[in-house]
Amino acid sequence: MSEAPTTRTFLALPRVYWILWVGQFINRLGGFVLTFLPLFLTEALHYSGAHAGRVLALYGLGGLFGASLGGWASDRFGRRRTILSLLVFSAVVLLCFGVAPAGPLLALAALAHGVSNGYGPALMAAVGDVVPTRDRARAFGYLYWAVNLGFTLAAVAGGALSRHGFVWLFVGDALTTLVFAAIVYAWVPETRPPDAEAVEKPRFSSLPRVLVDPRLAGFAVAQTLAVFVFLQVFVTLPLQERARGVSVRAVGLIAALNGVVIVVIQPLFIRYTKGQPAWRLLTAASSLVALGALVAARASTVEAFALCMVTTSLGEVAFSGAAPSYVAHVAPADRKGTWQGAYSLCWAAASLAGPLVGPWAQQRYGAPAMWTSGAALCALAALLHATATRRAERRAHSAHAR
Repeated sequence: MSEAPTTRTFLALPRVYWILWVGQFINRLGGFVLTFLPLFLTEALHYSGAHAGRVLALYGLGGLFGASLGGWASDRFGRRRTILSLLVFSAVVLLCFGVAPAGPLLALAALAHGVSNGYGPALMAAVGDVVPTRDRARAFGYLYWAVNLGFTLAAVAGGALSRHGFVWLFVGDALTTLVFAAIVYAWVPETRPPDAEAVEKPRFSSLPRVLVDPRLAGFAVAQTLAVFVFLQVFVTLPLQERARGVSVRAVGLIAALNGVVIVVIQPLFIRYTKGQPAWRLLTAASSLVALGALVAARASTVEAFALCMVTTSLGEVAFSGAAPSYVAHVAPADRKGTWQGAYSLCWAAASLAGPLVGPWAQQRYGAPAMWTSGAALCALAALLHATATRRAERRAHSAHAR
């Protein structure tokens, strides 16, 4: 590995990290498709809401496979090669997606688009390679901040661009994805540690063993539960708001609070929580999401719904840097990509189950019961982080100290 990854240039973080940060920000700055995909399906292709939901579920299914593929490939073939391959694949898929006719080809494009996002675990593994342990939570937090800032700006730019036709959203997304690929090709070396290349290459079939490893199992269950409940603020909360007579404009403003909280609070949070163990931040994050769920269970006004969004968004701020930092800390040096892929499965599984379970539970049992159950799940997640995650992190810290 060249000296570049370990050369610190800004905010005590390596140069290669900031190159990846800039590339990811540019990529998300053009992340129009995911934001406007439901409108594209229902307005441009005249899909029903249920039909559009099935297409979105295919995207989530592709994400499950992509997370596994990207993590495994980054350990077997290298971070740089995996990121480049999946970014180029993503750009091609986006262009095909924009012109695919309604039907099986469009469904295949949605599935492939989900798979192409598998570059994420490879990117996280690269960050874990070049950033020292003590700075990882901060580095992952800044990266998450860049993603959300990019998405917030993309929502504004995408709305203007869509007036000229939805196809331009796919073209713009593909172009920024290729820019990220060009940045990686030109300035990012392979970051996988040299000693990792000498060990046996990981097999794709090894992922189930990672998920049941004591260092990851309790953490993974806790994060899947917390993320599942957190995602309901974007799935079932808008339905509850409309049922309570909240206007469409107000629903949009409440949702926008999520991006505002992250962009404003995350840099301050990173500064004032420096040095805190990951398990403590993850326990606090699960507790905040639980509190937000309890607020939603009794919410009936715009102010109450806004308080729910702010509270759960604070939970997102807390776990956004701590979770990948924990995975990078406990993962074996030669399996960091595979382990980050396993963590990405938590998000993919929650994203797949959330739109299916949340609205059904709300309709069948009512919003108070659904949200109260969600708060109980988050309480369980907090307990798991305070026990299993804490124990595994301390053991990993002791091992690194030796």
